Amino acid sequence: LASTTRAQRGRLLDHVSEAYGHAPFSQLREKHVLKDLDAFAGHVANNRLKAWRGLLSWAVEARLIAADPSEAIRKRRTPRSDGHAPWTDEDVAAFRDHWPIDAPQRLAFELLHWTGARVSDAVKLGDHVVASDGFLTFKQETTGGAAYVPFRRHLPAFAAAMQPDLDFLHEALDARQSRHVIFLTTATGAPRSVKAVSGWFASAARAAGLVDRTGHGLRKTRA
Repeated sequence: LASTTRAQRGRLLDHVSEAYGHAPFSQLREKHVLKDLDAFAGHVANNRLKAWRGLLSWAVEARLIAADPSEAIRKRRTPRSDGHAPWTDEDVAAFRDHWPIDAPQRLAFELLHWTGARVSDAVKLGDHVVASDGFLTFKQETTGGAAYVPFRRHLPAFAAAMQPDLDFLHEALDARQSRHVIFLTTATGAPRSVKAVSGWFASAARAAGLVDRTGHGLRKTRA
């Protein structure tokens, strides 16, 4: 599983351990899992059910229980959603107008906007992943596939209109107060965590007057 998913599952299982860790596995029944899920709704309940199933699948393999008591439990119905909204040209302009080129928020924006990277990948990017041919190359954590992003090279004709976005990224990189191996760092030079960057960047968008605009929405805009 991706590191963000493992962290989420870990927090849920910590809560399960604190609430029910004193009880023997052999007495665990479907009704107990259902009672735990009743305190939650929608996607939260479904994520908790996934955590339960992961735990109980392990328990079956470890021969602590004979069968998974959560097997027949159905996921909650959730409303359909388009997910993260893509940014419009007006949104992009508003963010750039609000955050100056030397602000770390602006660097995060330009990096996400140009590369189309997930936040979980963007926090690892730096000069060390720029190859001699001018491509910024990295292995995507979620899919395991490789990504190749033009970084220090001429763009092909079909992408010529995107040149200003690449120029903005380099301006933001050149305007950094200090240089580190990783592009996105804290004021002390430490790499930013995925969870911290997601919330921090959403707050930066709100400060620019943009509601419900996220880093993943920029990925959809680039796509």
